[in-house]
Amino acid sequence: MSTTQTWKVPPSGVWAPAVTLFDPETDKLVLEDQKKYYAHLSKSGLAGLVVLGTNAETFLLTREERRQLLEAARQAVGPGFPIMAGCGGHSTAQVLEFLRDAADAGADSALVLPPAYFGKATTPAVVERFFADVAAATPLPIVLYNFPGVCNGVDLDSDLIATLARRHPQVVGVKLTCGSVAKIVRLAAELPADEFAVFGGQSDFLLGGLASGSAGCIAAFANVFPRSLARIYELWKAGEGDEALRLHKTAALAERPCKSGIAMTKYAAAVFSATRAGVEDAERKMLPRRPYAGPGEADKAKCREVMAELAKIEEELAGKSTHTEVLVAGAIAAFTIDLLVYPLDTLKTRYQSQDYLDTYKKSGSSSSAIKNVPKGTFRGLYQGVGSVIIATLPAVGEKDRDLARTTQRNQELTWDPVSKAGIFFTTYESAKSGFAKALPEGAPSPLVHALASGTAELASCAVLTPAEVIKQNAQMIRSNSGSSGGSTSGKSTSLQAFRMLQSAEGGAWRRLWTGYTALAARNLPFTAMQFPMFEYVRATIWRQRDDRRRSRKEAGGIEEGQGLLETGLVNGSSAALSGSVAAVLTTPTDVVKTRMMLLAGDQKSSGGGGGGGGSNSSSSNNGGFRIARDVYRELGVRGLFRGGLFRAGWTALGSGLYLGTYEVAKVWLKGGKGTDKDEGGI
Repeated sequence: MSTTQTWKVPPSGVWAPAVTLFDPETDKLVLEDQKKYYAHLSKSGLAGLVVLGTNAETFLLTREERRQLLEAARQAVGPGFPIMAGCGGHSTAQVLEFLRDAADAGADSALVLPPAYFGKATTPAVVERFFADVAAATPLPIVLYNFPGVCNGVDLDSDLIATLARRHPQVVGVKLTCGSVAKIVRLAAELPADEFAVFGGQSDFLLGGLASGSAGCIAAFANVFPRSLARIYELWKAGEGDEALRLHKTAALAERPCKSGIAMTKYAAAVFSATRAGVEDAERKMLPRRPYAGPGEADKAKCREVMAELAKIEEELAGKSTHTEVLVAGAIAAFTIDLLVYPLDTLKTRYQSQDYLDTYKKSGSSSSAIKNVPKGTFRGLYQGVGSVIIATLPAVGEKDRDLARTTQRNQELTWDPVSKAGIFFTTYESAKSGFAKALPEGAPSPLVHALASGTAELASCAVLTPAEVIKQNAQMIRSNSGSSGGSTSGKSTSLQAFRMLQSAEGGAWRRLWTGYTALAARNLPFTAMQFPMFEYVRATIWRQRDDRRRSRKEAGGIEEGQGLLETGLVNGSSAALSGSVAAVLTTPTDVVKTRMMLLAGDQKSSGGGGGGGGSNSSSSNNGGFRIARDVYRELGVRGLFRGGLFRAGWTALGSGLYLGTYEVAKVWLKGGKGTDKDEGGI
């Protein structure tokens, strides 16, 4: 193999070594059900799948069956989801065959046991020669697999593992199914994490391994409760160690029946996981392959009893929307609502502008003001919409691996429906982890979340400000047509606004971020006010409706469930009320923001076109406090709340439709399951 090739380290997190399904009558593979099972695991928050590991009963499979399973896995999980292929064999030649088959099937890396059929004959020198030969010819990165229990007691020590990693760049990790945390510590201390990943081989020392420097675990129990194990990892990475430990203790007790072997693991997976994947008759299809037998009825009953508590947690986690569902739901809602309420936003901008006020003052009275509304106020209501489309179009990109897993990454490439929202959540997760580590131990979670969300909002505003500046200046460009379209004279108003900013003093790049502080000053308190109110109002409405529903049932009526319409109405009305109140209260900062952004478009050399900031202002006097003082002097407190009703109206409409549509879309994407009462649109 080429020495210049880059050998990719498998992503950190929890991996499932997927079990294999067999037809109970013919003892053949059941590939369609197998695909369903692979797909289910890949959408459960896991970092990747091991196909053909020990729990797949790989040494009971033919070479053709191995190929079929790898091909089925890639088809089921898509091109981006990580697959590690088990390529254990008894000779160098056999392992190299398996490696080529795995590469052809689309695997990303390979898990390789030392050849140990002859037990004592597998000396350290034999192991070194074997992995040297494999590394020299492998088409895939190699993860060493140390499992003395299936290798006649052959146990790779940390010195040998580190030696192999240093000599062969193709060796990018190890799975330690030997229960040795000490090996994790030594290997993590000796080998860089970006070049070598250490995985524990059992879920019950996941946290112990992470605390010692591991990248996660490859655990059979992930077949049974994948979301719960992934959640432990997510909590740890987010700095919520106490919560992670509580869940980990529950999982460790639930795992005890699986310690008896593959037969019980497959039974538990059939009961608690495969049925969720849509596999029918899962218990029979998940019997061990012949000649091995399944567990007895008493053992099955004990398994169900011991795992009952964790099963409830897994059910709750399964009810939460996956990252992809949330993103697609957000895309459906955000783009539609932005376009729908845009005319009201344009009217609000014009109503707050200096051009409108100048005409208003000249009219002399409120009655004549109505008659003398500036010409063009109701024209070109979609001017500047192009900047909004650019800010909300989906963008596809490779996500940071650690962050992706904290949001239950289901695939390597994923939708980011609102670029500013992508910035928000990326910053939020990173900041949350950073603050959790930086603050004193025991700091309250609300404080961590508040600091993280504030930091994320500031980052989001940095992305949003240029689009807002272009949009608001485009909204003020005088339209020459009577239509409400988004252009004048057939030209893009967004492009005209950008060119206007370019010709203004200081140039476009300076002017594009005018009003950032005012935008942040508006958005931070708005978010802080709206979402607590939203949660309170929504919880109150649901509680009242549930009480009435219970009363009707007790009176002998028919039990009713919550439908999509009710979900939309409850969330929409709660969001509309909370959003409109928050909008009115933050109108003064919105007025200042609008004036600042319109002043960014002023052109000293030109007297017409756009801007709307007024000719008596200069770019040197555009501070937020100065603008607020000028507005107060001109119109008093009423001036600071100018456009508040417009803002309340479009915010009520926009927030109500957005969060209502968002929640309905999430439920619909999940096949109508659940109402997401407690998830919210946050």
